[in-house]
Amino acid sequence: MKYSLFVLAIVVLIGTVYSLGESCTSSADCSATECCVSLEKRMRRFIFGSSTGSCHARRYQGQACHVFLVHEFGNPNMYMNYCPCEEGLVCRGETVDVHGTQHVHHNPKCIPAGEATTAQAQNSPSSTLPPARPEVISAGF
Repeated sequence: MKYSLFVLAIVVLIGTVYSLGESCTSSADCSATECCVSLEKRMRRFIFGSSTGSCHARRYQGQACHVFLVHEFGNPNMYMNYCPCEEGLVCRGETVDVHGTQHVHHNPKCIPAGEATTAQAQNSPSSTLPPARPEVISAGF
């Protein structure tokens, strides 16, 4: 029994260290297909956020994404929680509901930038969405 618990603890420790990725302070420290993600979680202990992060893979075509991805407070070169889509892709919902100034993206995925404007025109009768950009950045979720 003790041996089983020891083996389980080692496996969990190895998995945790492996999932952290390489240490970084900005996305420039990571490979071209990665970005720097803050190690801090949403519940912050310190006011100015984290100064270190780890390199994680950018989201690929068809993968779920976050339309309003946020940078780490005080460090625009580090993301909070998730990486954006790969270069040339944008995060857009399969359908987008427009209610005045609010845009609700349903089932957002990384899609090629050219397809984003076509989908935008089909999904939004008023066509009030801003033009697709490689990254959509917002002050919050």
